[in-house]
Amino acid sequence: MHELAENSANSGAIALAQTMMAVRRRVFPPDSRREAVARALYMPFVARLQRAAEARQQRALQDVVPQTAEVVQLRGAPQGRLPAAPRILLLKLDHIGDFLLGMRSVERLREGFPDATFTLVCGPWNRGWAEATGWFDRVVTFDFFPASSGDWEGATEDLYAAFVALPLGRFDLAIDFRHDFDTRKLLTLVDAKYRAGYCAMPEFGGDRLDLALPGVEHISPETGTGTPLLAEQRLMVLADAVVEAFRPLPPHPARTLVDPRRLNPALRAVAERRFIAMAVGTGAPIKSWSLNRFAELAQALLARHEDAVVALIGGPRDRMAGACIAESLPADRVVDLTGEIDLLAMPAFLDRAAMFVGGDTGMTHLAALLGVPTVSVFSGATAVEVWRPVGPRVAIVAGKTSCSPCHLTKLEQCPYNVACLEVIKVSDVLEACDSVGLAARPALVAA
Repeated sequence: MHELAENSANSGAIALAQTMMAVRRRVFPPDSRREAVARALYMPFVARLQRAAEARQQRALQDVVPQTAEVVQLRGAPQGRLPAAPRILLLKLDHIGDFLLGMRSVERLREGFPDATFTLVCGPWNRGWAEATGWFDRVVTFDFFPASSGDWEGATEDLYAAFVALPLGRFDLAIDFRHDFDTRKLLTLVDAKYRAGYCAMPEFGGDRLDLALPGVEHISPETGTGTPLLAEQRLMVLADAVVEAFRPLPPHPARTLVDPRRLNPALRAVAERRFIAMAVGTGAPIKSWSLNRFAELAQALLARHEDAVVALIGGPRDRMAGACIAESLPADRVVDLTGEIDLLAMPAFLDRAAMFVGGDTGMTHLAALLGVPTVSVFSGATAVEVWRPVGPRVAIVAGKTSCSPCHLTKLEQCPYNVACLEVIKVSDVLEACDSVGLAARPALVAA
């Protein structure tokens, strides 16, 4: 109850400040002399309220979860991270029938990575066929399983030591092309930047997989939704997932939404400038970073990039938040567009941004997919590993706590004052902004 009372006090202070600002704008018109006097009296009071609210939240955090909250910096998904000619290792250590049923999936990989160097580790009984395909630059044999599957009695430490002794070298990507988990531990013994395969328990190396697909053999019958996938089909699922996850990123279909003709004169005027787009809301307060910190971040970015302006964006419900942040910035360095951009015009507008900063929201995904340098401030309400934005220049700052992901939807449901967001400082997000940099944008083509 104490934590809920603190949340209520914080929300009440911010609501009071927002109401006062709305009244002030009616009584003291913008750019008037009365407005200048009111601003000088009003802003210190608002800042004091915000500082007091944050101080209460910090005290609550120190009392409740100081040992569990941390900030993690993530990059976007591993797509496009492989070099132009990657070195790829395939483990296919099972038997003759398994090799035949895996041929279509290997062919799919070769098509997906035409310039890659492929090394195959297989049982000695499959070496001749492997070399005859012409798909592999190198074939290495290893007796992990006996020639007869009925003689298998499990792996031993001596077997793992013998695998380590193989002169395999280093790889950009290693894939275990076996559905069962018994060979998954071998991936952890390979010198590889990324590892992929079907899931396995941690003791078999499942926690070391960068791409892990759930086992699919028994999922459908157990849930009563159909029949199992054929062995060949389930390996094709893995091959397709690897290609989609690790191949160089092609232009995303979101680019088809970019239509500069939808920009009205006001938006075109902003789009002609070097601007940093900042989405101030997420649609759910439990996923939204504090307005005060957004304002501090905007000030720091403007100090770093003297030729840039900040464009605040959001829906109609974000207008008050946008106005609060705009009040703290120099009038000639900020454009408040919250509630002003039609959704159909948003892709063309964001495509012009030199950088985008936002929370866990659709606009963040849009900016990332368009290739805009994107920084996302992620709460613990959802799983950042699943919902993080993907793009060529993306950095994610996430607050991790022992209770995340909680999947809560309302601010008052959190008993810890949203520690996952409160732990994220302005300096953390500023570091992520520096890592993605600002994009150079060519002149906007006339409509």
